[in-house]
Amino acid sequence: MMSIRHDKLVKLIGAGEMMDPKLQTRVLFTVSELMSGGSLDNRLWDTPMESVTWQERVQWACDIAEGMRFIHGKGFTHRDLKSQNCLYDKETSRAKVADFGMAKSGGSDGRGRNSEWQQYYNWADPLMLRTNEDLLMTQQGIGTVQWMAPELCANEVAISNKYQEVVDVSENKTSQQRQVALQSFYSFQAARSRMEYTQGVDVYAFGVMLCEMLAHHSPWKGQSRELIFSRVIKGERPAVPEEAASQAPAGWVELMNCCWGQLPEQRPPFDAVSNKVEMMIEGLRESGSALGDSEQLCESRPHNTSRRPSVASETLDIPTVHGRHKGNAAVHVVEHFQISKEGGTAVVLSV
Repeated sequence: MMSIRHDKLVKLIGAGEMMDPKLQTRVLFTVSELMSGGSLDNRLWDTPMESVTWQERVQWACDIAEGMRFIHGKGFTHRDLKSQNCLYDKETSRAKVADFGMAKSGGSDGRGRNSEWQQYYNWADPLMLRTNEDLLMTQQGIGTVQWMAPELCANEVAISNKYQEVVDVSENKTSQQRQVALQSFYSFQAARSRMEYTQGVDVYAFGVMLCEMLAHHSPWKGQSRELIFSRVIKGERPAVPEEAASQAPAGWVELMNCCWGQLPEQRPPFDAVSNKVEMMIEGLRESGSALGDSEQLCESRPHNTSRRPSVASETLDIPTVHGRHKGNAAVHVVEHFQISKEGGTAVVLSV
């Protein structure tokens, strides 16, 4: 992904492997452009509505849409677009799209295929699935549940139901019979993994992000993955605060509803999304809420840092600040990261 460069994408500088002296094990790491504000969820979740200006929200939406338009134009699908994977700069309040660990190219039409599910198995006992309910990561290896489009939710439910069926029929069976049952699941999973999905999964996730910017909390907060799947498949969406929606610029709520349409073909391409958000910026300018000509959009605002865990500086022999990063191309788990102040780069550890 180092070959994909755009000013609205966090620049990946390099990657490598090193010995962690604290854990006494080798860890993978990436080196990327430093974004001093961290991820947008830290700026939005559990903060007062007035702590973020509408100029900031619209500019973030514009920056993210522009970055995604570039990604889609290159034939890629991000597959895990969410507020944790969009970073911003404190000084300018400009945002960039990050974490392409799940991005996939599907050719000129921008269509991709689901990644293999077998990495989620405990191979010591193949019928014991590795789970992490706190993360709500998907069993298909595509995206995060709260931002998943209906077609992915339906596929997830089908895979989970088939797996449970295999577990049920395997009780009190011999090891050989268990392996036969498991093989039937693999065949089913392989067929499902060949199902095509469109770049509309990213547009849907963008719609959920627009809702986050209104709600100031995680989408589907406090709800289980099973309930989220059920509600999304039925056509339900995260709750939109009425007061915040009434204060939104003209077109914001309408764009959000279009982006998270039930069917992929109902969702606009990022070309149209980007143009729509740019119109909102022009509307703010005309209404007197000028964004200004410089990169500095608004006055400094208080930032929520309570959710950022500390990172021990001895893990890497470089100056560090607090921070966190979600997503890993191999295992999709929450990781801490350290930011080097030298050279404007961030080092992301995959422990």
